[in-house]
Amino acid sequence: MKKVRLTDLDDQESFFHFSPAAAISSVEEKGLEARIGNHSKAGEKTEKIFFSKGIIGALEACDVWIKWMMNNGYSEKDSYGLYHGKTLEERKNSIETWNKEFLSREYLKDSAKQRIIFNLVYESLKKQVYYKLDLIEGVDFNYNDIDEIKERTALKKDQGDFSHYIYQKEMYGYFSDVDSLVMDQWNIHTKANKGVEKEKISQVVSSTGAEDGLSIVQEMYEMQGKDRQWNNIYRVYI
Repeated sequence: MKKVRLTDLDDQESFFHFSPAAAISSVEEKGLEARIGNHSKAGEKTEKIFFSKGIIGALEACDVWIKWMMNNGYSEKDSYGLYHGKTLEERKNSIETWNKEFLSREYLKDSAKQRIIFNLVYESLKKQVYYKLDLIEGVDFNYNDIDEIKERTALKKDQGDFSHYIYQKEMYGYFSDVDSLVMDQWNIHTKANKGVEKEKISQVVSSTGAEDGLSIVQEMYEMQGKDRQWNNIYRVYI
């Protein structure tokens, strides 16, 4: 697979996708196969590949990812066993506290909770790689396509579920327009049931040749993220 240095790419127009390093050989052989991931089953209707436009888009995707992991960890999902050993009553109270923290944005001040998730993100990114995708609008994707999670959020709002709307607005961040059903630049996807051919994929490496996702995100942050106000990301990568 061709490798390209992050610093040699168009930092505003390039399309970035990250996935587990363990799948590199499969990507080299088959490209990226459209699918509904384990984490998207509740929100996506069709198989697709997600990607971000530009370095800022890729950093915004990371910011959302961190919040998604925090919610998975501290909500009733308890994805990382953080409530292990607690009684049912303690668990219930902890989940209620988290829900209030998230909807009120108090979670941004909870450094203890953040530190645990940041460490998980840090270690996870070491096992990821970034790809540059050579995609063509109208052929591989459409900028005006619908974000299916936003579509579901709008339906719930119309049904009177305003807490879900507030939740999704916080999850997507200030850089997203939750009131528009159109995809945001950090969360673009291919056409339904369309993957990405291997000929359109290059692996991104850092200016020093590092291949792991953590090194790539750190360099992205140094290039364009330091002067922006992030909800969480700056605490992890600087």
